[in-house]
Amino acid sequence: MGDLDLMEAVTDKNGKFLFRAWEGKAPPMRTTPVSDTLTVRYETRLSSGSPEMIFFKGGYKPARMGNYNYLSPELRDQYHAWERSSDWNGKIIKMEKFKGSLENYSSLANGTLSGLGNRIECAWKKIPFFLITILDEKERLEREGVRWPRNSLPSIERVQQQFDNYGNCGSAKEFFKEYIK
Repeated sequence: MGDLDLMEAVTDKNGKFLFRAWEGKAPPMRTTPVSDTLTVRYETRLSSGSPEMIFFKGGYKPARMGNYNYLSPELRDQYHAWERSSDWNGKIIKMEKFKGSLENYSSLANGTLSGLGNRIECAWKKIPFFLITILDEKERLEREGVRWPRNSLPSIERVQQQFDNYGNCGSAKEFFKEYIK
């Protein structure tokens, strides 16, 4: 299980954002060992809620939104040729200010990273603004007195370790220099 691709968008001054349509990216083939001598190769599938979006703004409750109309027959034909759009297209998505302890906020914010970028080479390079916002929140929480383990948000080094499964993505510190204020 993993992401097919990662994209990010930043809202404009009116709070609007846009993801451009894309096509031609087929779900990858996977190989799974069945025994010491036998492997099975299979085509992966999109999850039933794809595409999924993650919303994050410092001080607000993080949110994940996906398609909830996934049982609709138009989302998949008999040959499993997936064609998707978002149920959220053109709709207003409201974010709530987080209410609760800073420790709980830190855990919730860290949860937005769970499973993100799995099997995508150099995934952290595809979502720099999202990750910089997470890193800024880590610093803010530390200034507020929330320290590890309660401040569970990652450092730049941990971002690289978490997302660089391939080991050839270069230095996260160097990459993020142009994004850090």
